[in-house]
Amino acid sequence: MANSKPLVSVGIPAYNRPGGLRRTLESITGQTYRNLEIIVSDNCSPDPNVEHIAREFQKLDNRVQYFRQTENTGAANNFRFVLGKARGEYFMWAADDDFISEDFIWQAIQFFKEHSGYAIVSGIPVTVIRRGKHCVNNGHSFTGKFGVLRVLQTYNARGMVVVYGLVNTATLRRIRIGNRFAEDRYIAASLAYMGKVKTLETMRLYRPPGRARNVSDMHRRMLELVGIRFRGVALARLMMATNASKDIFVQKEVYRGLSFPAKVLLALCCFVVSIYNSIKIFYVGRIVHMAGKRIRGSLRFENGSKRESELVKDSISYQLGSAIVQALHKPGRNTMLLPYRVVWLCVVGFKKRKARATKGTTREAEKGQTDQRTSARQTLAGDEIELIAVRNSFSYKLGNILVQAIYRPGRNTILLPYHLIRLCVREFGKRKIMAAPKGSGAN
Repeated sequence: MANSKPLVSVGIPAYNRPGGLRRTLESITGQTYRNLEIIVSDNCSPDPNVEHIAREFQKLDNRVQYFRQTENTGAANNFRFVLGKARGEYFMWAADDDFISEDFIWQAIQFFKEHSGYAIVSGIPVTVIRRGKHCVNNGHSFTGKFGVLRVLQTYNARGMVVVYGLVNTATLRRIRIGNRFAEDRYIAASLAYMGKVKTLETMRLYRPPGRARNVSDMHRRMLELVGIRFRGVALARLMMATNASKDIFVQKEVYRGLSFPAKVLLALCCFVVSIYNSIKIFYVGRIVHMAGKRIRGSLRFENGSKRESELVKDSISYQLGSAIVQALHKPGRNTMLLPYRVVWLCVVGFKKRKARATKGTTREAEKGQTDQRTSARQTLAGDEIELIAVRNSFSYKLGNILVQAIYRPGRNTILLPYHLIRLCVREFGKRKIMAAPKGSGAN
């Protein structure tokens, strides 16, 4: 029985959030997997309701253990404390304002039984918005063959909450947990090196929205937790990149299989990837987001029609911005393909413009076909005509090819010369037709 249902320890570092703690304890005690020990560490909360709620659940459920620190030891020490008290084969942290789906632990245990080589299993993070609205976020799974590549993927990811998943207790205890800015990301990177990281779509981790007003406030709050003065987002992200590179040498038990030159190279790559991730999220991403807001604000959606919405999505600004963001989120060969896609789109857009000009020069020669097209176009609404025109425009094609380049790379790299030559030849032919005298088009 013990082997089929191993003991799972759930550590809840709590501080001054009684309402969230109650919801978290209700979620953990209501799990379908029953072989649990629940460790609550109150980090000397000023609010006495935190202790009252923990004591209340301790009386109702003998699996709950409550500890109160005599003084505030800091968030990192509180996390280490609950891990040190764990006796189970598996362990998971649970924040004192989060709650999980009722079969979260059971599904994670089943996954570990059926799959080997995984270090941690977590669920899809879901932001709980007011009035019962939920926003499902992207989860992270790093299942590559090589541990060093999984480490770099971790530092290139956004919103790292995978540490709030189920992990083997012995594996987690090999990691040195420090009191540093963005410590959860360094823990996730160490776990990714020791094994694969999996986020299951059927598991849910519900979290409240952040309390920060903006990016600067978010970093200020995170730095205050570790006792560091906030001096700007750029310096905070630089600190995170520096700590990421240092962590390769700090975690001796984790990276003991790597030689010193390999550690130096990995530390340098971690630094570069962290800086790159910060630039793409907090600078390029914000610029593109603001540009998109201006574009959407310049349009008015009338009568519930999707026409102008489609125009926004098909415009050069929207598509180009989307392509850049996707390229930054999924770097690699997409960066190589980006110039090709831009050139390809320029040529295609130039072709369409010339095609429209060519129709004017051959209208008299194709009068019968033109009449049929005109009658067919008259049956369309004005909005549909405009939408079709936008979709065939240079701007739409430019952005569309960029997005396709970022999303579907591959054999397009091999076909790059062929596409360029084909489009250039076609455009050159269309240009000659457009420049020819009106009477010479028939022959």
